[in-house]
Amino acid sequence: MVSVSVIIPTVNDKRIYRAIETLKNQDCEIIVVQNGTEKPWEELKGYCENNGITFIHFKEGNLSKAYNIGSKIASGEIIVHADSDTYFTENFIDDVKKQAKKGWIIKGGQIFDDFGEKIVVGGQAIFLYKSDFERIGGYDEEFAKPHATDVAFCLRARQKGVRSKVIPKAMFYHPPTAHKRGFKVGMAEAKAIKKYPGHLKMWRMLGADVLEIFRIIRHMIGLIVGVII
Repeated sequence: MVSVSVIIPTVNDKRIYRAIETLKNQDCEIIVVQNGTEKPWEELKGYCENNGITFIHFKEGNLSKAYNIGSKIASGEIIVHADSDTYFTENFIDDVKKQAKKGWIIKGGQIFDDFGEKIVVGGQAIFLYKSDFERIGGYDEEFAKPHATDVAFCLRARQKGVRSKVIPKAMFYHPPTAHKRGFKVGMAEAKAIKKYPGHLKMWRMLGADVLEIFRIIRHMIGLIVGVII
């Protein structure tokens, strides 16, 4: 059976403990990369050391570089790139092993924990063979902030002949993300599309955002009506 490494970057998000706890009893290597701070997060560093987890710290606040650093030292044949606020179903790693395919970046099925509904969406937990990651050349470190790192990565992968697909069976949990989007995100994604053209339609990205915002509005209306009734 193939081996799996999970790379989780963070600055100081305490939700990373939840992410790690859901992976600790699964068959995988865990690598935590803290970036964007002058000094290491000593509490997290000690927790990782006590639980056999690799901890890396570097000062530069560059998310793409954090993924690249973690991926470079990963021992697994398959690597998973996750957010610190992502957490995982108990069979996630087994599902990754079953669903990973050479030549592909895979996105699993996301469960919106705030809404209680399942929906297939983008890259808070993507996985691919390390050989494909190296073939792509890693993340483009020009995209340093968590705005369009995954967009640029997938577009860059297409240029290298590595495709992307969604497999709903590899389920994970993540909060809704539409409220985090805005002008800076749009600018970063437009920059990525300009640099790696020809493989992503702008209207599809806009459509996905509209649907996600609609879900948030629907949820808020339900809460308000519930309070009134």
